[in-house]
Formats: sequence, structure tokens, C-alpha cells
Amino acid sequence: MYRTREFEQMEIEYFVPADADEAMKHFEQRKSDSMKYRTEIIGISEENLRFKDHDKLAHYAAAATDVEYRFPRGF
Repeated sequence: MYRTREFEQMEIEYFVPADADEAMKHFEQRKSDSMKYRTEIIGISEENLRFKDHDKLAHYAAAATDVEYRFPRGF
């Protein structure tokens, strides 16, 4: 049995420079570092992880994404 999404998620917010291009560089680097940590340090197979970008954003956000894990029933 799996808990509902609200009990499985964790949120981290990073605030970066206001320059849009510089902010996106930070965002993409953080995504890359996050995947590397999960696959190389923790040892989760990359095929069981994926990023899912948000369609709706907070008023202060330029981008947001979730890291999803593939359970036997799917992501």
C-alpha cells in the first residue's frame, strides 16, 4: 500500500539571482546535481527516476520540477 502523494513529497526551494538567464543556469545545475546524487551516491537506477516539470508555478517562480520514482505500479 502506498500513501497518497501529499504524504510522499518533500519540497525544497532555492532562491537564485534575479537575472532570468543566470537563474535558469542555477536551476539546470541543481537538477543535474540532484540526479547525480540520487544515481551515483544513493545508487538508484536512473531508469527509475524522472523529472516532471510543473505546469502551474508560484507567482515568484520561473521554473519548478518534481523528481518522480518508478514504483511497480508506475511513476
